Amino acid sequence: MAKNDNKDERIVYGPPRDEIEVLPGVRRYQFISKSQHRMLTKNLNRIAMVIIALSLAFVIFKAIFSGTGYSVYCLEDRSCMRVLSQPEGQNCPEYIYPVEMVVASRTADYDRFIRQGGLRCTQCGNCTKWCILDINIPELAARMQELTLEALAEGKVDAGLVLEEGFVDPQSREPLTEAAALARYSKPGYEKVLKLYREMQGIIREREVNIAVR
Repeated sequence: MAKNDNKDERIVYGPPRDEIEVLPGVRRYQFISKSQHRMLTKNLNRIAMVIIALSLAFVIFKAIFSGTGYSVYCLEDRSCMRVLSQPEGQNCPEYIYPVEMVVASRTADYDRFIRQGGLRCTQCGNCTKWCILDINIPELAARMQELTLEALAEGKVDAGLVLEEGFVDPQSREPLTEAAALARYSKPGYEKVLKLYREMQGIIREREVNIAVR
């Protein structure tokens, strides 16, 4: 009579090893790939998430209180950049990167706004129709121009930056002289830019006088 060998064979799992054998005689240590050994523990991970959430909230509330709240919706997908390749009359007359103005308005980055030509924005609205979220880019630019003017008056913005990069020729990228700037911004559609230019010049002159008196 055949002996019945049908025994209850169960697989016994041992404790997890600190290393696995890739090839006979070759072992690879599992320090990063094992979740229990990862650098971010549960508590550290929670702290990191709280920091990220607070940073995001700070950016959002800062934009809202400065009057540029719509900038937080920007996906930075660069769709608005298509305005630069449109025919004359439908393109950006000053060849400004709209997305850069929006990002600068989100963080109140005056230097970035000035360097990217934000002070020269005429609010023509040609870039808005390319935005997939219909963000009012001219409105953001206008508000940021006001904030930059206030920051210049308070000494938060370098006057040299305004003179050298705030108002430049879009083709040559050279700073405009006062006569050249007045001639360029006297064209139709540049009324806001001309007014801003004169206000900026007036603040800079007043600051220079105050410095000389000291």
